[in-house]
Amino acid sequence: AAAMGIKAICTGGEVTVEAFACVGGDAETILSRYNADVAFFACRGIADDGTVTDTSVLENSIRRIMIKNSNKSYLLCGKSKLGKRYLNTLCNVSDLDGVITNR
Repeated sequence: AAAMGIKAICTGGEVTVEAFACVGGDAETILSRYNADVAFFACRGIADDGTVTDTSVLENSIRRIMIKNSNKSYLLCGKSKLGKRYLNTLCNVSDLDGVITNR
């Protein structure tokens, strides 16, 4: 990223095996200090009522911080995730600026 002129910030915290995501208190503390113009993120499923869900409570905590600290937030969601509900609720699609899908 640096070679391409893109600034990358490492949040620290624990790295998940499944998604190689930085999660936990250290990552949350660092991210809570940053603001973004646009946040793009993914999830495991969107229920028929628009509830955005995932299996990772820790990753959802990180997503919530960036949704809150961004001017706009967009969910990236493949059509295979539509109509599915998982363990932890992140938000509702009505809380977001948009959903980008291949449906």
